[in-house]
Amino acid sequence: MAKARVKKNAASRGAGTTKRPRLESSSFVINPIYKDTKFMENFRSDLKEKLPFPHWQLSNFLEVDPSVVERVEKELIEYPSWHRKENDLYSLLQTPDLQTLDASKYPAITGFRQFLYNEMREWLATVSGIELLPQVDSTGSCYATTDCLLPHSDQVENRRFAFVYYFTEEPWEESFGGQTNIYNTNENDEPTTVFTSLVPHRNSLLLFEVSEKSWHSVAEVVGEDNCPRLSINGWFHTNRPIQPHIRPPLLRPQITPHGEADLSSFFSAQVLNESSEKSMGEVFKSSSELLIKDAFQKAFNDEILLAMDSGNWIERGPVNKRWMAEYNIDGVSDGCVAKFVRALRSETMMTFVKKVTGSEYEVLGDEDAEQYMKDGSSADFWFYFGKSNWNEDAGGEVVYIKKDVEEPILRCPPTVGAMAIVRRDKDVFPFLKYVNHYAKPDPIYVIALSVYGLISSKNDDVEVSTNAESSQEKA
Repeated sequence: MAKARVKKNAASRGAGTTKRPRLESSSFVINPIYKDTKFMENFRSDLKEKLPFPHWQLSNFLEVDPSVVERVEKELIEYPSWHRKENDLYSLLQTPDLQTLDASKYPAITGFRQFLYNEMREWLATVSGIELLPQVDSTGSCYATTDCLLPHSDQVENRRFAFVYYFTEEPWEESFGGQTNIYNTNENDEPTTVFTSLVPHRNSLLLFEVSEKSWHSVAEVVGEDNCPRLSINGWFHTNRPIQPHIRPPLLRPQITPHGEADLSSFFSAQVLNESSEKSMGEVFKSSSELLIKDAFQKAFNDEILLAMDSGNWIERGPVNKRWMAEYNIDGVSDGCVAKFVRALRSETMMTFVKKVTGSEYEVLGDEDAEQYMKDGSSADFWFYFGKSNWNEDAGGEVVYIKKDVEEPILRCPPTVGAMAIVRRDKDVFPFLKYVNHYAKPDPIYVIALSVYGLISSKNDDVEVSTNAESSQEKA
């Protein structure tokens, strides 16, 4: 869909000719204002002093006839193998590295890549005073409506400078989104607030030095009628060894189930009756996933919505990891939310889990529990509350990905009033999809429970650990 809009825009500029004139790297000329002595002095000063990290946006970077840029843009648009890239960090269309493209089919792109490899690399080495390796990575990127790139630092291997050259349509308004946000950092080099937002203007170059402080993001692209955010981007490299900042993982509290609870106060009769539990167990056994609609008692559903709407929500972070609003349960120990969470952590709930998953759970010592946390599987429960149905295009779905597998293995969209159950193996990881501008004013509330130590109830010889983990989140 995004590519179709891009192709339509290209056609409107009369780009239908089959002639493919060759573009040499010399066809691309850097604006002389970025080559003079004063610019070089300022650039080197910025490398030492610019906050929050060295970054530059160079307008009118190339001094060329507009048709030269349009020919590169046209070939990008017509490239047939754009790949949709989606995970917990980004959502966009992307090409392979441009060096893999057939030069005879894409002479303009090839010429631009040669320019990056030769003239631009030499220019950057000169103005920075830093020796750069011959390696230059470059890909085409296209952000369409709802696409975004969440905060990250780019600090991988021997990357030294990141660059983005824009082929966006003009004028690109701030209301279109797609800005590159540059972040301030705290004493632990974690991103905090946005320092500045840079609009992706056509024929401008964004450049920054990669480091533990180089946190940045691409804001969501919004508006159905806006042209996609099209660019060629990549990295220049040096032999500088990276010094990654090792950050401890953000762990949820692990809780051993205890006590009894009256689950009928929360779940509907169709969930708790023996026949339903048996049916749910059979479905879960065959598919390892289950969605139960109308899962809650109406009185409880109404009460928890009222509590969530008026509750004390705390922003959690940092902004690059688990950045969301979390319900503050500490000060409301007698409220319906706290009572529900206690019920989820009860032995009664574990009995229910055994029935619907057909699995057993055993409690062992801390050392055994720690080992199984590394190697074991789990049952994930997602409880959804809201006043109105959630727009499927608004994001917020739970996506399960498997290590070294590009495509998601399961998508679990938010369903108001429902309970979703997913069996998760040790090499499968869930993430919450970015909630975009299609979301309604009314939020959807999510309470999550993960039960670790999942084994077949028939395998009585295997011992595992049990830990219940729960959290309350708002999308």
